[in-house]
Amino acid sequence: MPDFDAIRKKISLLKKYDASFSVFGATEHQYEIYPALTEPDINAFEKQEQIILPESYRDYLKYLGDGGAGPAYGIYPLEEARNGAGWYPPIDDLNNKPGDDDAPGELLISHNGCRLFTWLKITDSPAGEIWYDRRANNEEPECIAKDFLEWYEGWLDSVFFENGFMAHLGHEALELGQKGLFKESIELFKLGMNIEYKDYYSVCPEVKTEYLKMYCNVLYFLQNDNTGLPVNDELNHFFLKKALPYAEENPAIYFNAACLYNEMGDFKNVVRCIELAKLQYNDFDIMMEAIKNESVFLEFRKDPLFLNL
Repeated sequence: MPDFDAIRKKISLLKKYDASFSVFGATEHQYEIYPALTEPDINAFEKQEQIILPESYRDYLKYLGDGGAGPAYGIYPLEEARNGAGWYPPIDDLNNKPGDDDAPGELLISHNGCRLFTWLKITDSPAGEIWYDRRANNEEPECIAKDFLEWYEGWLDSVFFENGFMAHLGHEALELGQKGLFKESIELFKLGMNIEYKDYYSVCPEVKTEYLKMYCNVLYFLQNDNTGLPVNDELNHFFLKKALPYAEENPAIYFNAACLYNEMGDFKNVVRCIELAKLQYNDFDIMMEAIKNESVFLEFRKDPLFLNL
């Protein structure tokens, strides 16, 4: 099941970072989430409409909320969706139902402006698809996602990147660490690194640069030598797995990764970071000077792996 606590946290961060509601549609939903429905609420709706709601959308209603913050002008509450949100009944193109307005069909879940709509497929197979209705522009509806929560979280992640709020998150996490609030800082970094970057996002270079800095900064705050936090192999490996794929774009990651591997006694991977940094890192000489002189690397310098470099 998705991490709904993380979804709520991301929405709360957007509300903080986008106080002027600059994101399209935010003036309407204002990053508010309506109260969630109970299992009996959902069961009653399904019984009345003689349908089974797609599991992903059902989980959204039960564990996050009955509409509110979401793509475009937000997600309609279930009762509004039931009634076509006052626009019109479900479109015949998708539900293959008789032209009876009372028959269950597709749910109108979001208005994108200019009579462009988003629908959730709830009948026929496969149910659960998200369809974008461009008929107002004389275009046929098209499937844009296979799953409600995949679509919803994709919207959240794209807002962080395309509107520059990822840089806000990185700065806040850095400031928490600089204040000595290391655990809070690391948790915020973790949230940010679980926001998946997509190549097709329209991201300005400055935001991408700040995003790459996050990976280097969190590796710094994880180091016992810098913060006094106990060495946590599991947490270290989580962030190393996230960070190292971006090291070619920000080679400073190699140095902080080497420091972490050193604290875990993983000298083989310290050497691997050194070898990769030598090929890509402009400050490689400074990195090696630290490894040759700082006391934290003392045991590594005694190891044959270092002596054979």
